[in-house]
Amino acid sequence: MGLELYNSSMIKVSYVEISQKDKSRIEVALPIWLQEVRELLPQVPEVIEVIFDNQYLIKITGTGGFALDKDKIALAFDPAFTNKNLQFNNLRGSFYHECFHLVQGWVGGVAGGEISAIEDALMEGSATVFERERTGTKPPWSDYSDIKNIDEKLATIKELGANYDWQKWKFYDPETNTRWILYKVGVYLTEKILDNNPELTIEDVAGMKVAGMLDAAD
Repeated sequence: MGLELYNSSMIKVSYVEISQKDKSRIEVALPIWLQEVRELLPQVPEVIEVIFDNQYLIKITGTGGFALDKDKIALAFDPAFTNKNLQFNNLRGSFYHECFHLVQGWVGGVAGGEISAIEDALMEGSATVFERERTGTKPPWSDYSDIKNIDEKLATIKELGANYDWQKWKFYDPETNTRWILYKVGVYLTEKILDNNPELTIEDVAGMKVAGMLDAAD
């Protein structure tokens, strides 16, 4: 049975197995985070449904997320994660990340065969920059320093098209032992967009189409 929260922001929440102590902290935090993110991105819906679902869990952060629909996001929360303050900071970052996707319209089960790899990279990379810059978190997929040939990776991603191995490119490439390649290349491109266009903020990027983002990164 899902627990519902009602306040001025109208958040409905359903949980997985989370302790009452963590639930109580989440209940306080989510309305605050929604208010914060709507001050940055007023296009975020006033009413959001949050479903906790650990199929999206990233073990290293103890959290995770997915934008399910225009006003619905999933969050993950590892009940066994020991550093709770770090975990809640990461959860705030995940919340911001998924709200950015709501504004982008980057929602639902979009995967390989439907969208191009470069589009995927730009959507995920820009949401990651928003998460990092506006919450102060340090998601490991935001650091591309381990990809020494990043411009070559970028060129390859542009050629991949829609029928690519998104598990390999988004999450883990066993051939190179590299994780989150699309995210990292997307962060790289988003940083170029902002460096090349100092009049733009990361919030402006949320409303840009892929073609415009690529032009702005050149």
